[in-house]
Amino acid sequence: MNTQVQKFEKVWNDFNDPNKAVVNSNEILGNNGYSITLTVFVHGKINKELNKLINKLKKLSPEHRYSTSDELHITIKFIKYLPSKSDDLILQKYVQKAKAIIESFPHFKLEINGLNHFPNVIFAQVFSSDNQIFKLHRKLCSVLPSSFPIYENENYTPHIAIVPQFKSNPSKLFDEIKRYRNHSFGELNINKIELTKWKFPPCGKHEEIYTFELAKK
Repeated sequence: MNTQVQKFEKVWNDFNDPNKAVVNSNEILGNNGYSITLTVFVHGKINKELNKLINKLKKLSPEHRYSTSDELHITIKFIKYLPSKSDDLILQKYVQKAKAIIESFPHFKLEINGLNHFPNVIFAQVFSSDNQIFKLHRKLCSVLPSSFPIYENENYTPHIAIVPQFKSNPSKLFDEIKRYRNHSFGELNINKIELTKWKFPPCGKHEEIYTFELAKK
């Protein structure tokens, strides 16, 4: 857990200047393709609390793109970008490869604690006290492709995006989230993971293709 805390502290310190934030960052991806991910969707009490916070931030600075309630999620493994016409055979291969790993992996818990920012995103921090999310991520990396391997394995940073795109300088938001730097949003019990197809820009319209049930202990 200490390593995770240190990693998030480094992210906070490295990207704490709103004047260096990346504005309109997702527009470069275009609007004709999809991204394929293995995803945990956030429901229940944590979803409600994050959605309440999003509405507060939206009133403070409405011009940015904010996650909707049904978009709140944790990416376990980013797999690939696909062209506008996705290949069902490719998706079935992803299902087969992920199924053997996920459905033999036990349920685990995650703690959602504190807000942070990348240059292009504001997010809630995700902690794994027993490192299970990282173990599962590494197993999936060993059998599935990735469009961004630089953000995987030791560079994997689990999070929940609440502001996935800045439309202007986010200084007001950066100031406000300091109040939530160590705020506890609660604990998630992870018992299923979705293979999900996201329409560009990321965190937009999505389709849940397949549901994997984790193994009971």
